[in-house]
Amino acid sequence: MNDKNKSVKVFEKGGAGSFSEGKANFLLKSFPLLLTLLLLLTSCAGGVPEDEAAGIVSELVEASLPLNEIYFGEGMPVEEDGYGAYRAVTDDAPYLTEAALREATEAVFTGSYSEYLFGMFLTGYSDDDVDGVVYARYVENGDRLSMRVAGDVEKIPAREYDMDSIVIIRTTKDTIEAEITSDDGTVVDVTARLEDAGWRLDSPTY
Repeated sequence: MNDKNKSVKVFEKGGAGSFSEGKANFLLKSFPLLLTLLLLLTSCAGGVPEDEAAGIVSELVEASLPLNEIYFGEGMPVEEDGYGAYRAVTDDAPYLTEAALREATEAVFTGSYSEYLFGMFLTGYSDDDVDGVVYARYVENGDRLSMRVAGDVEKIPAREYDMDSIVIIRTTKDTIEAEITSDDGTVVDVTARLEDAGWRLDSPTY
């Protein structure tokens, strides 16, 4: 009985010791590979490099400026002749149809921010502050956009940016948060998000 217990104890002691040594050796030999895999996974899960992020923001902000002018600024050139509250845009207008304007907008802004712009400027909305309805700035008559010329349309002066002033605040694999300084010295917060079609602005730049 004692011999049996003794043999079991010897087996347990030897087995446990052999297993621990083997495990330690395996981990030591595998450490370089594990470290490489960890660095690779960390790199894949990290944010966009700052230089690349600044380039993305610069390109999107630059592309947003003509759209700001269309939506918030002077708008598009319109025909002198006409009647009613709207005038057809001229042949040399940057966008002749609503579909073309929507496509250009969605190439720069996120889907959610684009829908905000469409609701304000292509559909119109009710506003308690003005005690009534705010009419769409653009409507499509036939195959041509028309711009509203009647009433007081608030026009925001065009803003330019110093692209060298971009400061990247934070990045992830699908979000960039940055600051950029405008020509009047205002520091503007900018957010870009990665969507299925690519990087898009998710904040105003007007």
